[in-house]
Amino acid sequence: MGKRLLILSVTGLAFAAGIAFSHFYKGDTQAVADKKNGRKILYYYDPMHPSYTSDKPGIAPDCEMDLVPKYAEEAEAKPAAARKKERKILYYVDPMHPSYRSDKPGIAPDCNMKLEPVYAQEERDMDGAADDNAPVDAVHISPEKQQLIGVEYGSVEYGPAFQTVRAAAKVGWDENKVARVQVKYDGWIDEIFVNLVGARVRKRQPLATVYNPMSTEAQMDFIRHANRRLMPAAPQMRGQSNMATPQPAQVKASDSQPDSQTAQGVKQGAAPAAASTTDPNAGLDYEALLAGDRYRLQQMGFDDEVLATIAKTRTPVRSLTVYSPINGVVVERNAFPKQRVTPDTMYTIVDLSTVWVTADLFEYEAGAIQAGQSAVLSMPFMPGKRFKGKVDSILPAIDPTTRTLKVRLVFDNLNNALMPEMYGDVELRVGGMKRLMVAQSAVLDSGLRQVVFVDRGNGYFEPRDVKTGRRFGDRIEVLSGLKAGERIVTSGNFLIDSESQLKASRAGHDR
Repeated sequence: MGKRLLILSVTGLAFAAGIAFSHFYKGDTQAVADKKNGRKILYYYDPMHPSYTSDKPGIAPDCEMDLVPKYAEEAEAKPAAARKKERKILYYVDPMHPSYRSDKPGIAPDCNMKLEPVYAQEERDMDGAADDNAPVDAVHISPEKQQLIGVEYGSVEYGPAFQTVRAAAKVGWDENKVARVQVKYDGWIDEIFVNLVGARVRKRQPLATVYNPMSTEAQMDFIRHANRRLMPAAPQMRGQSNMATPQPAQVKASDSQPDSQTAQGVKQGAAPAAASTTDPNAGLDYEALLAGDRYRLQQMGFDDEVLATIAKTRTPVRSLTVYSPINGVVVERNAFPKQRVTPDTMYTIVDLSTVWVTADLFEYEAGAIQAGQSAVLSMPFMPGKRFKGKVDSILPAIDPTTRTLKVRLVFDNLNNALMPEMYGDVELRVGGMKRLMVAQSAVLDSGLRQVVFVDRGNGYFEPRDVKTGRRFGDRIEVLSGLKAGERIVTSGNFLIDSESQLKASRAGHDR
């Protein structure tokens, strides 16, 4: 039994010695090979735990792996991560609230996030200390970061300020071409000649006839006075105008009384004789009476043509014919046969040769619209058909629900293609003068201020306060703050603005 134990012990020692010798021989061989290659070995390290180093080759105590040599040229070519660790750390900031700083690493007190280091090179990039000519409020963005955030550029330039405003529109009547047919006295309708809504009528086309008993009496007065005006003057009685007025005889005081009484009786009897021979219509002005009759009949609706016929025929007309005053379409009818009528609307007739179109525009769109400018109307059910018109007026009231202004336009309506209550689309081309403009995406509007970032070269961007005017498509007018030819940021400016605010926050913290 003891012999067997001795043999096993000797065998184990020999195996261990062989392993140690092989490792030593291998390391020595590797060292010899490295010396032959001319490469200088600084030290040996555990490949699984590089923090463990040794001056000699051997076995790692934790994982029993061969130690790996570290050559001099490998130490000189350090990776970027190692070089970054060697950069100078100025301070640590809260990634969510950069205004919070700390001299030591740790946890942000507000969001429990790990503080991030700010290196000296990053501080110089953000503060723009490398360029003395850069404005104080300019922010520096490296080319790599510009590419990362997608910075794009544009220019400030003069250009034609054209804009096409499109809006939904509704067709309606031209209120200036609406006629309402009425009678001027009470009466009864005898006949109806137009009895359909939508019927087209011509000017002076008969619509209906109306009878009024009061008109007959007025016509008779007109005929009577017309006859009297045309009659010759009545002859005068013999001896009235040609004979001189007899003078009373001169009598003496001694004359008898009966003679004087007889003369007085003859003188008193002359007055009744003259009264019995005078015409009662003598002295009347028939021209004035006839003019009054004519005016009275005209107020009842009789025109000059009908009055001339009555005067010529000396016969009153029983019913007055009502005519259409314009060419158009009947849109309302309140006249029926044998119906009693009052001075009210019998027919409403609309001339559709021109129509009004009302469009709803937003406040910023209506500001560029002016009366008299041209417009184009298109209807969805008439593809390819475009109607030309012009702006008539802008109604001075805003719809409280839609916050829009109503613009009235006038369009010619050939062949009555446009009918009231139709819907379409109106296009208005506004502008035309050259204005200083930039891309609309270049302007950051916070409500209190409008900012554009100007490229100052070498990665520096200056925030510039501007005042803007009207919008024209994807461009906006610049009233002040920029000059023609300046290079500006049109994309990525939001992130540049964040960097600018971060710089301003740090500057305020330092003060």
